[in-house]
Amino acid sequence: MDLVFDSADEGSADAPVSVREKTRIVERYVVPNSDNSQTPPRLRFEWNDLVVSGLVESVDINFDLFASDGTPLRAKVSLSIKEQEPKYQL
Repeated sequence: MDLVFDSADEGSADAPVSVREKTRIVERYVVPNSDNSQTPPRLRFEWNDLVVSGLVESVDINFDLFASDGTPLRAKVSLSIKEQEPKYQL
């Protein structure tokens, strides 16, 4: 799935808010748990009636809008989830 994060309307021209603050939410699912296990945390994605649970297989982040000082303001995140639980609901 593709997710779009945007912080262009947050902050000001002198102090823009980096969109990285929002994309870190997704990035944490590709880093192993702090308990020294090698398995990343499980993810449960819910969008209205659609519920998908599993592990994040890949995350690809593309930044496409920047403030004049180089701060990233918009990002498209491509997210792939694997090992889906049989509780897939729609």
